[in-house]
Amino acid sequence: MTFANISYTCIIAYSLYYMSASLQSPLPWADCFSWWGAGETCSRTPKDPLCNLTLDDGYFEIVNTTWLHVNNETCPNGSEINIPHQGPSEQYWDKVVLRRTSSINEPGEIVWYLALCLLLAWLIVGAALSKGVKSSGKVVYFTATFPYVALTILLIRGVTLEGAFKGIKFYIGSQSDFSKLADAEVWKDAATQIFLSISVGWGSLITLSSYNKFHNNCYRDSIIICVVNCATSVFAGFAIFSTLGHKAHVQNRPVSEVAQSGFGLVFIAYPEALTQLPWAPFWSILFFLMMITLGLDTQFGGLETIFTALLDQFPKFLRSRRLYLITGVSLLFYFLSLLFVTQAGIYWLNLVDHFCAGWVLIIIALLELIGLSWIYGVNRFIKDIEMMIGERNWLFWLWWRACWIFISPCLLATVLIWSLATFTPPTYGSVEYPVWATALGWCMLIFCIMWIPIIAIVRVVQAEGSTLCQAVTNEHVGESDENVERGNWSLKTDYLLSMIGCAVGLGNVWRFPYLAYRNGGGAFLVPYTLMLALVGIPMFFLESSFGQFASLGPVAVWKAVPMLQGVGITMVLVTSISDISYTCILAYSLYYLFASFQSPLPWADCFSWWGADETCSRTPKDPHCNLTLDDGYFEIVNTTWLHANNETCPNGSEINIPHQGPSEQYWDKVVLRRTGSMDETGELVWYLALCLLPAWLIIGAALSKGVKSSGKVVYFTATFPYVVLIILLIRGVTLEGAYKGIEFYIGSQSDFSKLADAEVWKDAATQIFFSLSVGWGSLITLSSYNKFHNNCFRDSIIICVVNCATSVFAGFVIFSILGHMAHVQDKPVSDVAQSGFSLVFIAYPEILAQLPWAPFWSILFFFMLITLGLDTQFAGLETIFTALLDQFPKFLRSKHLHLTTGVCLLFYLLGLVYVTQTGIYWLSFVDYFCTGWIPITVGLLELFGLSWIYGVNGFIKDIEMMIGERNWLFWLWWRACWICISPCLLAVILIWSLATFSPPTYGSVEYPVWAIALGWCMIIFCIMWIPIVAIVRVVQAEGSTLCQKISAACTSAPDWGPYLERHRGERYRNGPYPTEAPNHGHPLVTTEM
Repeated sequence: MTFANISYTCIIAYSLYYMSASLQSPLPWADCFSWWGAGETCSRTPKDPLCNLTLDDGYFEIVNTTWLHVNNETCPNGSEINIPHQGPSEQYWDKVVLRRTSSINEPGEIVWYLALCLLLAWLIVGAALSKGVKSSGKVVYFTATFPYVALTILLIRGVTLEGAFKGIKFYIGSQSDFSKLADAEVWKDAATQIFLSISVGWGSLITLSSYNKFHNNCYRDSIIICVVNCATSVFAGFAIFSTLGHKAHVQNRPVSEVAQSGFGLVFIAYPEALTQLPWAPFWSILFFLMMITLGLDTQFGGLETIFTALLDQFPKFLRSRRLYLITGVSLLFYFLSLLFVTQAGIYWLNLVDHFCAGWVLIIIALLELIGLSWIYGVNRFIKDIEMMIGERNWLFWLWWRACWIFISPCLLATVLIWSLATFTPPTYGSVEYPVWATALGWCMLIFCIMWIPIIAIVRVVQAEGSTLCQAVTNEHVGESDENVERGNWSLKTDYLLSMIGCAVGLGNVWRFPYLAYRNGGGAFLVPYTLMLALVGIPMFFLESSFGQFASLGPVAVWKAVPMLQGVGITMVLVTSISDISYTCILAYSLYYLFASFQSPLPWADCFSWWGADETCSRTPKDPHCNLTLDDGYFEIVNTTWLHANNETCPNGSEINIPHQGPSEQYWDKVVLRRTGSMDETGELVWYLALCLLPAWLIIGAALSKGVKSSGKVVYFTATFPYVVLIILLIRGVTLEGAYKGIEFYIGSQSDFSKLADAEVWKDAATQIFFSLSVGWGSLITLSSYNKFHNNCFRDSIIICVVNCATSVFAGFVIFSILGHMAHVQDKPVSDVAQSGFSLVFIAYPEILAQLPWAPFWSILFFFMLITLGLDTQFAGLETIFTALLDQFPKFLRSKHLHLTTGVCLLFYLLGLVYVTQTGIYWLSFVDYFCTGWIPITVGLLELFGLSWIYGVNGFIKDIEMMIGERNWLFWLWWRACWICISPCLLAVILIWSLATFSPPTYGSVEYPVWAIALGWCMIIFCIMWIPIVAIVRVVQAEGSTLCQKISAACTSAPDWGPYLERHRGERYRNGPYPTEAPNHGHPLVTTEM
């Protein structure tokens, strides 16, 4: 802010000089007057170029354009000689106002009249702030309203000028180019302009609002001020471009050649346009007085920020000496700003503006959002606001939560990274800055932001706490938490959205639609719905109620049946392996997201710049034919020759030409840089490794405070996919041929005869089981943070229905656009329908590339994939953290941040194998072996353990302690599912999957034998802990016979039951089932039916 105020006042000084120079007629810059030293290069119209013409005798002659026209000659390419030219307003600005030297290396001397104007500017600013907001608050009655009067007058004058319509049309009329919306640079410019124009990050908004009364409606004020600010920008555009249109008309030039921005607009282009008006001095005085008032308002806010910061820091010493403070600061800033009114002053002003008014502000705003939303806590901040403006409902705050927690930080981070990535050294016009000046700019930037880490380190050092983690963070438990040791969800909505985010993942988008079309279309919904009722909801209800009852993670919760604690270890292991590989899909999506910020999309065609080879083609190449001629010779001919000669290709003589579409080859050659097989390791793909890093950083940051922080992030990540799906569906159904895809998906082509095929029922059961995230431990983990009396039954129904409805809905989105693709390519939908990686990284991107505004749709789609993946990862990592925290609470509970950092760093390093050139083989391989049979085995043992060993009656009574008693009819269905139906179905699926096992492949690439052996080893490694822990428990159990030892190992631990003493009731007051000891004596053989 200090750098900006010192430099910004110089612009007011320039405006003061121009206003004083406007008190004469004609205006000095109206023509190339010799009295102010106009040089020979000065001209109101550009001089025609000369031509270095070669004559017939071989001599050269320099001639002008007139000679060429008279002699009917043209100037050969490369022979034109451009004459140096400056308009009078440009030369007046350079030679008179600035007296500019040729570079920043030549400081020159102080321009005395600018120094006097600068002094006057500081006197005005100091006088207006002499009594703080009491005095500046009165001055702004004029300075804040006069610009609107001036703009209105200038607009009225502008639109009455000849040619004004030409400027307005260029600005925002029929010449508006909506194709620019496909250019990512446009969106970046919009975000940057909005951010800088409303003065966010300067501290001025905080300062000025700090003088409000406590119950002032700051929400309403914010909306009004932001709307007025943006409307003013649009309104000013009409005033400026109407006059520029007149200038272009008078000079007979296109508007694009007279339109400029920054100093070029305010001190060159617009003053030149004003000279062409009647009463030019009046319009010039009006314009520059407007510029002065605009600048003064900004300076009032900036200086008041500095004064308020000092007064708040040293109130006793400075509060009574405010006038001395203002005088001293203004005088100091005046002397410092004399640098900007030297002959090299404009270079310094441009340098400071380039380095100190961009990145610093974005970094500050990012840290504001992180500090208030993530560290201070968005819920707490909202409660603070409600103390001022009154309570609002949750729907009111939904948008603000999403923006503060995720949307705004992500957009600012994107703008910041993009700006840094596209950094170019500053220039002033054609003048380049020397290396030392650029280095000095970076030093200024570092000097401004270095205090953030310095103060943070000092605060941490001074903070209380025996460990670094305690010094950095507060406890992760909130004031309203029921469980003060583990913490609870801040709100019920946090839990529901986290569970929906966990269940709704990439499988809903890339697997279900494909399964539906393959298994009879709409007919597939019959087995899908039945399997939801028979397997999905019962398993979901079982896991969520199990975790909520004990308030423990997937390992510790097996105190209920200690012999099966290995099931929890298996859950953690398979989740770990899956999380490491799954994050790589986020890395792929991030890469595609970044690659989408260009037009056309890279995979839209076979561009040579990314290495497309001769096999790449947007349409399949016709096969050739090895034809036997009459003389016995062979000749290879194409299809065209066969048709022309009325020939057909004999069977077995066709030669298929290798073909890859651009999206497929881009995926293989650019993104993956895929080798020929898993045996060829290749090297690390560095840009995927870089994309993998932010994926883990986002996950780590979101989980830094456990469910307290992730529960806020999901307000965006769990809801944004639905927004995108709706947008994509609306776009999809409006495309030609969309009905063809929808009909194929779930319309009249539904094949109910498929219901007689057992494979269809197996696919339905498998999809339900995996899409609900059953068997991973995530449901147990997330529900363990619920309050004890939360209605987990109702939640289970809601989440399961939402998840399955999302799958069906996503199918309409996918197939509406696949139908359009099939229509465009004149192919059946079955030829373009795919699943998995092929759908999201080949087929769908190829479709998006064919749409208008392709980059926008691509960004939207891949951003949706990222949010879908993040939700699943949040749940998976939280499962691992919770298991470790419950197992080692004393050691790890206070080191949550260390644990999160360590695990994310370890998983990132382990995940690098998936971003090598063979990474996709490893990813597909792990997905095949570790995400199928293991969760089904876990689910079977859960059902067996809780329904048959622990006892279904006991489990039902546990649930009733949480949700209240229900009659026997209510529990009849759940008993039947948990004891018989669900286990039988899972057993059938498991046996069938094993019986129909076929070695994995990636496309046409087969895996080597050692890889398949390694896959079975991974499965064995994950599930071997189940028998190992069971054997250890039996060996350690009391009893003289094996049967007694097994019985004891299956008996619940003494501390099993609700986590909090007040919830244990009479049943668990003195240990588990004290009143039912006889019934629990032989739990292994009792079903308690």
